[in-house]
Amino acid sequence: MKLLLIIFAAVGLAVLLAGMAAVGALMGNYVVAGMFGLLFLAYVLFLLVLKRKVGKFLREIMETLTPLPDTITLAPIERVDWPDQEAGRSLFQEISRLGFQPVSAFGIAEMPGVELIGFANEPESVYAALCRHPQAGVWVDIAARYQDGGALTVTNSKEAGPLDKPEGWVTVKAVDASPSELWARFRANRRRGAALRPATAGNFKIDFENAYADEMAWRKARGGATEDEVRRVAANAGIMATEEQIQRTVEIERMKAGGGPEED
Repeated sequence: MKLLLIIFAAVGLAVLLAGMAAVGALMGNYVVAGMFGLLFLAYVLFLLVLKRKVGKFLREIMETLTPLPDTITLAPIERVDWPDQEAGRSLFQEISRLGFQPVSAFGIAEMPGVELIGFANEPESVYAALCRHPQAGVWVDIAARYQDGGALTVTNSKEAGPLDKPEGWVTVKAVDASPSELWARFRANRRRGAALRPATAGNFKIDFENAYADEMAWRKARGGATEDEVRRVAANAGIMATEEQIQRTVEIERMKAGGGPEED
């Protein structure tokens, strides 16, 4: 039974992360920080569905789980493989009409299946991303970082999830909104008088990667998911999690973040 549990943990996580790398859809904070949020959400959901008491097997399970990467790398690709070419073209054109210039199409090696087209509106210091994933579908994010380190993201993803965010990072969810509607929501929610960091075509890749690394470092520093966060994730996914499952999930998270296990 012990061996079966360890195998389940290893294989189950691999399948979940491969199939759900974009579920949650850049729910976070700034263009890429949410991308980590999706992986983190999938990871927490996986831990929650371990129905058995892991107790004395916790350390063995920990050794089989693949930790989320501290950093990611955007790799240019020739094109995004849209499930509906006409719909993809229409979204691309609408984003472009809003003053966003296309940068490139990218894939992310650490998140198989995720593809996106990056855009930069340099006069407004704002980025946009038109993203797709085989399971998560297609969504649009409009995002920027403030000079003080805060961030604003507006997304039309249905999956934008219940994860905590660093202080000053705000996400506005507008399900099924068009790019034009997202842009209007972004301008309405931007902090008045707060300067934005430059957003340029040349810096899209590094800014995307840095935002991911920033949120990853924040999550690791706080020890992974909190109990309240895990409860919200479970409720959002319709999982009837017990207190024991929640506590074990938090314990595994803390161990992965380097905090060590609790005494059993």
